[in-house]
Amino acid sequence: MNIVPLYGRLFSQAVPDHRSENVEIREAIGVVSEGVRNRGIWVMDRGGDKAYLYNYLMASELRFLLRVRGDQGLRSAQGIEPVVDLARGCPMLFDETVVKEEAGHERLMHLECGRRKVRLPDRREELTLVVVKGFGEEPLMIPFSSLPIA
Repeated sequence: MNIVPLYGRLFSQAVPDHRSENVEIREAIGVVSEGVRNRGIWVMDRGGDKAYLYNYLMASELRFLLRVRGDQGLRSAQGIEPVVDLARGCPMLFDETVVKEEAGHERLMHLECGRRKVRLPDRREELTLVVVKGFGEEPLMIPFSSLPIA
């Protein structure tokens, strides 16, 4: 299998012409998206859940999954609420017990999964918030774009 790098660039905030991390990320997404003709799904951990990036991805009609912090506000039918409150009240549709291996020991984990429709506070496009309970005290919360697959 050949691995082909799609993008590579070093940047530093100490360089005089540095604009911002957001601009660097946006430019990387733009270059890679053009190279893959907007196919695929952008996946980012917490830190990628900035309004600037949501707006860029949605305006560019790119699909994404972004793990969010619990204090971020999302709009539901009841109004804008912290995403952790939306997750705690999310109806759980599936459950499964899995085995997790940690340091050579097996541990049973009971996981529950659900979803609900949400929006960013300042956008009209609908997102789906996937919620997984059972990994820790706070649920795993992943809003994703509901754009059709091209």
